[in-house]
Amino acid sequence: MISIKKSKNGNIGQIVLKDDLSIDQANKFKEEITQKISSFEKIEISIEELETVSLITLQVLKSICVTFSQNNILCNWVSSSDKKLGEILKTTGLDLKELI
Repeated sequence: MISIKKSKNGNIGQIVLKDDLSIDQANKFKEEITQKISSFEKIEISIEELETVSLITLQVLKSICVTFSQNNILCNWVSSSDKKLGEILKTTGLDLKELI
C-alpha cells in the first residue's frame, strides 16, 4: 500500500510505501502522483516500513523524483529511510546516485 498525503501546511507531499509494488501498482501510482504534481512544492519519500524493495519500486520512485525535479519540485528521502535505502541497495547492487 502507498499513501500520498499533504503536510499540514499543504505544500509538502509525503509518499509512504508500506508494501512493495507490482508493475501494475507502480504504473498506477506514478500516474496518480504525476496528476497531482502541481499541488506540491516538495515531496518526501519514506520506505521505513518495507523489508525489501524491488527494482521496479525503486525505478518508479526514481522516475517520480526525476519528474518532480524537472518541475522544480524537491524530492527527498525521509532521513530515516536513507539508512534503510542504503541497506536495500547493498542487496540489489544499485548505486544510490542512480536513484537521485
